[in-house]
Amino acid sequence: MVLSAVDVQRKTFITELVQSGPDEPLELRLLDVEQIRFSTRFRGYDAAEVDAFREKVRKTMSQYERRSARVDGRLRDAERRLRSLSEDE
Repeated sequence: MVLSAVDVQRKTFITELVQSGPDEPLELRLLDVEQIRFSTRFRGYDAAEVDAFREKVRKTMSQYERRSARVDGRLRDAERRLRSLSEDE
């Protein structure tokens, strides 16, 4: 059986998720949330509820990533202005 790159990433992410303790943070990316698929089992979680939750998490993470990019841009601009002011002295 040949695994695609996505399958390998999924398996690695799920392995990390399972092996990490409940209080350990994950290196979670938006792509992980978008691509994660869970196995179904008899009498398992309601797939529609899990999908709805994943979608909320995806949207929230997307907002955080956009906000972070804006803040990073502002920080770079402020650092440039500060360097410019320092050079003028």
